[in-house]
Amino acid sequence: MATPNYDWIVVGGGLTGAAISYELARQGQTVALVEPQDPLQGATRYSYGGIAHWSGTDLSTRQWCDRAQIRYGQLPTELESDIQHRTVDLLLTVEPDADPPSVLAHYQGFTQAPRWLSPSEAVALEPELNGDAIGGALAFAHGHVCPLALVQAYGQGFQRWGGVVHRCRYTGLRRSPRPTPVPAPVTGIDTDRGVIAGQRVVICAGGVGRSLLRHAGFPLPLYYTQAEVIEIQHSSPLVRGVVMPAANDRGRLESHASQPHLDRRWDQPGQELVPPSLDLGAVQFRNGRLLLGQTSRTWSDLQPPIDAAASAQAIRQGMAHLFPNLAGLPGTWHQCLVAFSRDGLPLVGEVDPGLGLYLFTGFSSPFVFVPPMAQVFAAAIATDTWDTSPLAPLHPRRFSPD
Repeated sequence: MATPNYDWIVVGGGLTGAAISYELARQGQTVALVEPQDPLQGATRYSYGGIAHWSGTDLSTRQWCDRAQIRYGQLPTELESDIQHRTVDLLLTVEPDADPPSVLAHYQGFTQAPRWLSPSEAVALEPELNGDAIGGALAFAHGHVCPLALVQAYGQGFQRWGGVVHRCRYTGLRRSPRPTPVPAPVTGIDTDRGVIAGQRVVICAGGVGRSLLRHAGFPLPLYYTQAEVIEIQHSSPLVRGVVMPAANDRGRLESHASQPHLDRRWDQPGQELVPPSLDLGAVQFRNGRLLLGQTSRTWSDLQPPIDAAASAQAIRQGMAHLFPNLAGLPGTWHQCLVAFSRDGLPLVGEVDPGLGLYLFTGFSSPFVFVPPMAQVFAAAIATDTWDTSPLAPLHPRRFSPD
């Protein structure tokens, strides 16, 4: 596959890759986006699309949340597309035996404090919810977008700016053959359809990013869960907003699985790092597509031995208690990889100085942080102001002992 020598090669076409490729092209860079799947079948497709602009906990994350609100106000016009951006009610359900003051205290550090709802008040907002299954709920005004509509809009904008999409699979990193005292700079990538030449490569490949980096000789604290959901197509509106549990087991699972003493097991086959979690939630998009889930697992294998039927049944059994009328609807079980880092913040920036290999991955709240961070990333590259950029603290080597 004969290609030009691009300024940038973006590996991965989900939300992170779509946003960063668009923003780089908009800054006048020549950009190739490498993504084998069309339509997308990864984490972006099966995400809830929530924009938790209320979730800042310190000055930095609050500023990014503010930037996100501004960016989402610009994107529909700029991308010339309806990304289905709206504000909905996010209900965080609370177990019947939970202590309400303790639950509320856990959420007091965020930019916005939640409203406490009784079971009947929660059902008034989400009529399909079983009020007898909860002790109450926390409510936030929550941003929301259709993930597929947003990625498609970014892709169309990217191509209007001259970006090129390559439907192929990344197989390796190309490096300069000349001797050098530091890691040899990248010269492009290998794919299953040939070589793509480029001066810089940014990995936006989500859950497979860890194995890509390890095979290239750069082990970094990037991890992944196998997330499992049930996708249902239903013509009637059944879920008005977004429903998730207030006690987030996936967050605890990620924290435990990314401890340094487990890193060696991540690189061994057949390892389940910690027991799976099940967070019962639901969301429905404007086209009727409904997601129920999710189960999260941490296996060292990219394709672990998961019993799809048993997993789907476990999700449905849990949902039968919370949403009795939704649990039995016909749908399809799906599994995808979701990347995360050790400290819950993304890995953004160049892996080693002068290498030309960058990361833009590991976002625990991607729909909040990706759009504004992609814009700032591209602007910092264009103006050579990376060291003073607000992204500098997210450098991939921040976990290094030195």
